[in-house]
Amino acid sequence: TCGPVTCAGCCEGTVCQPGTTSAACGADGAPCGSCSVGFTCPSRSCVVDDGSEWDLVLERLEIPGTDYTGTDWDTLPGQGAADPAVRIVVGDAGAAATLTPWVTASPIGGGQYSVSYGRVVVARVPATDLRRYLWFRIEEDDAPSASEFIGACGYPTGIPPDAFRGAIQTLSCPRDAPTMNSGFVLTWRVAPAP
Repeated sequence: TCGPVTCAGCCEGTVCQPGTTSAACGADGAPCGSCSVGFTCPSRSCVVDDGSEWDLVLERLEIPGTDYTGTDWDTLPGQGAADPAVRIVVGDAGAAATLTPWVTASPIGGGQYSVSYGRVVVARVPATDLRRYLWFRIEEDDAPSASEFIGACGYPTGIPPDAFRGAIQTLSCPRDAPTMNSGFVLTWRVAPAP
């Protein structure tokens, strides 16, 4: 028989397995489990595979109707709501940024606006880069003149570990006049790259 007394790895029925493969992972004679895509089992528990690649999915962005000084984003007649874009830097602060297309935000009440994305914005990101650095900079399109800074914040020491397990993450970047940060709330997630 296989169990805690007879098996340091995991049990597949009555057979003791080492417990160190993605297909049969476990310890202390517990039933073997399998690791999800993007995970490996080097030490009898599933951990993110450093060699795996992940897609970054933006779900939703919420921004205030005014900048940090209380001024409307689009003050010219007929311009309407803000047109935010998200600049994303992964790996380290000096890495090249990925910029999402400008999208007109929709009012959601209370002086807030939102953009729903629900799509991959950066594909095939190495897990090691996500573990090091992820930063979001939100800009408002004022073409043809220039873009305005809405806010920036992120994860300077890497994403939360539960993000790799599919949990939707909410990043709340507060309004802060000294740094000209108007504030935003961004929901996002990562998924194993196909």
